Amino acid sequence: NPSPQKPASGGSSIAIQEVASSTAGENSYRHSELDDVRNRRLSTVRLMLERQAKIGQHVFYAEVMKEIMLSPDSPDDCKVMNSILEEISTASHAERQLLLGVMVHEKPGLATEPNQAFFDLATSLGYACEDRRGFVMKHIVALYESFEDPSRKTNGKIIRVSFRGQSRLVRSRKN
Repeated sequence: NPSPQKPASGGSSIAIQEVASSTAGENSYRHSELDDVRNRRLSTVRLMLERQAKIGQHVFYAEVMKEIMLSPDSPDDCKVMNSILEEISTASHAERQLLLGVMVHEKPGLATEPNQAFFDLATSLGYACEDRRGFVMKHIVALYESFEDPSRKTNGKIIRVSFRGQSRLVRSRKN
């Protein structure tokens, strides 16, 4: 491509337009890269939460964040994580009337639960969360039933089993 000629009078309007369009192109490329990163993170987290729902076991924020190369010590990364979980939960609410974000818990001690942002979202979507523990357990059981491997479904009752500090849901055997 030949270089555009400067107009005889008045200067560099073409050069300024070239720089502006070049910068716009670079910004577009950066936005595209950022969108790709966000979409990969969304996909990775969603698949991880669906796997956890299949086995009826929650996962901790730090584990999920590590999986997508975010740091739980960074307030900005925590905002990104909450945004990802909000998007996933909003989508799963639209698809199944269940919030996948319930699978991600903080580590406050023996009784774990999702963070406040999760409960704020749940309330904004019309869920009653006054009994947080009850809401979380009912939701995890419903997700387990929803994602459970059809070949393993029985009429057995869903029970919670704990082993070495980890708990998960399983179906009891039919009698």
